[in-house]
Amino acid sequence: MGRKGSRWLILQLYENCDQEKQLESIRYEVESTFGRDAEFYVPVHKERIGNKVIHTTLFEGYVFVKMHDKMDIAGCVNSIRGQCLEGPIYGPGGYHSVPDAEIRKYRKCMEDKLQSFMPEVGQRIVGKVGTFRNTEGEILSVDNKNREARVVFTMRSREVTATLNILNLAPLDELSDE
Repeated sequence: MGRKGSRWLILQLYENCDQEKQLESIRYEVESTFGRDAEFYVPVHKERIGNKVIHTTLFEGYVFVKMHDKMDIAGCVNSIRGQCLEGPIYGPGGYHSVPDAEIRKYRKCMEDKLQSFMPEVGQRIVGKVGTFRNTEGEILSVDNKNREARVVFTMRSREVTATLNILNLAPLDELSDE
């Protein structure tokens, strides 16, 4: 954990940089620019549907890099060279950043959601996002380590099996309470 008041620099990616497919390139560019021990966050989520991997990007086109007291932000920003990192968001008052507390709050919220609902085999659920939004299904298996569940959905009288992140599922009774 960083000191209270730490901030995360918001870096914008070039439009042609696909966050999902170029995570290693982004990692290399961040480490080359800010140092091998740079802490950074690329808000990308992935799930498997059959043999296909689907990515969901929380903040399309952005990466967050934790700033430290001894970090020469201006020097780092001036040394950005690569195919993915375009540079920081800049406006009145300087470089835009996000407080450490906000990043921690976001990560904690994700963990709380994961811990609050752990599906069980045979449980009836409903999809919360994407293709399976508001579609009822049944849990076939659960991978606790990767926080994924294999679900069978009935869509237009056809069964479709998909592996989804647990965050994208809700117990069927939770939806009826809303």
